[in-house]
Amino acid sequence: MPGEEGVIKFEMYKTKFTYTPSKSSCYQLHAVTNEVPGNDPYACAWACSMLSSCGGFVDTVGGCFLAHKHPLESWSKHCNFGHASKVVYYNRQVTVEPVCKTPKGPSRIQ
Repeated sequence: MPGEEGVIKFEMYKTKFTYTPSKSSCYQLHAVTNEVPGNDPYACAWACSMLSSCGGFVDTVGGCFLAHKHPLESWSKHCNFGHASKVVYYNRQVTVEPVCKTPKGPSRIQ
């Protein structure tokens, strides 16, 4: 079932990736189905973490697809005709920790 994984988190060096699922909704998938596919949400989250242009991914019953941005929502009647699907979008959030931290206390540079 799309979205059942909940929030997915990855850490790479000093970068933290968090993927938060939306509520299941009807989206137009033609904008993302030509993007990189995956078998499960963890595979898509990992692949999305490697690409700076990835904004998240769409989780469907048949797999997942990377997306540059949140796909457009569709009218519910389109879901019934197969032009859109009821899926979950995982939004990517990135937090980067500084590599060098400023030392605490007074500076002793001479």
